[in-house]
Amino acid sequence: MGKTFIQLGSEKERKYCTQECYWEDKKINNLKTCKNCGKNYNKKSDFCNMNCKKEFTLKNKTINCLECDKNFIKTNKNSRFCSLDCYHKYRKQHKEILFQKYQNTLIIKTCKNCGNDYEIQGYRKDISKFCSKKCERDYKNIIKICPTCGKKFKVNKHLKERIFCSQKCISYSNKSKKENEFFELCKKIIPEIKQNERIEIDKIYFPDLKINNIIIEFFGNYWHCNPEIYDENFFNKTIRKTAKEIWNSDMERIEKLSKKYKVYIIWENEWDTNKENILKKIKKIKEENEI
Repeated sequence: MGKTFIQLGSEKERKYCTQECYWEDKKINNLKTCKNCGKNYNKKSDFCNMNCKKEFTLKNKTINCLECDKNFIKTNKNSRFCSLDCYHKYRKQHKEILFQKYQNTLIIKTCKNCGNDYEIQGYRKDISKFCSKKCERDYKNIIKICPTCGKKFKVNKHLKERIFCSQKCISYSNKSKKENEFFELCKKIIPEIKQNERIEIDKIYFPDLKINNIIIEFFGNYWHCNPEIYDENFFNKTIRKTAKEIWNSDMERIEKLSKKYKVYIIWENEWDTNKENILKKIKKIKEENEI
């Protein structure tokens, strides 16, 4: 350092005799003073180490609460209270102090749903769109009519593709015309009878018709492979089971239901050939069980 050296014509910008002198000068000129402890160090950061950085941060973030005078670490540069309780207490006692830009400014806005005018604090002018929670819900919902029961029901706009008002209406719509016709006629005889009511015996079942401790199942010829029409080797392409497998499944279901209920089976072909006889059977079931 400070020594004279020969500079070649092509080295006009050269200032150091050796690379070692260059790095030594760099260290001296790049020294910084730590904001926390005051020591000199050679780093790009404002602190000589992480401990100094933490200490400095805590010192500058620790302030006294305006209400209770307790020390607390502020979470942002505008923090003046250790808790919300202290903030609200202080505001009640010092109403003349403005903590927010629009604290005492009321603005009139028009509700997006009902069209009525309502007052809000100025700081909510870009946020508030509705005069009440009810208006907000009504605006977000749409009214639809259930094709099964004909009742009106509300759904959120993101569920606008929904068709039915309930699971029962979905189940009813999935029934065949004959099943629905059978249900309607049974209901005239036994008004309290219910369709697809949820029951649980080991697992969950939704029997076709139920009243008290009585279950009436309407078996379709194709779906339950009527033994009078199909042999045991018939393969049901829709269910992807043979007739025998379907019979075994139905038998297992009936056995489980029979533990708690009286189970009656009505086949589709019986209904097709003699409705009056089936309805007489329903009346008899009503009388025998004193419904």
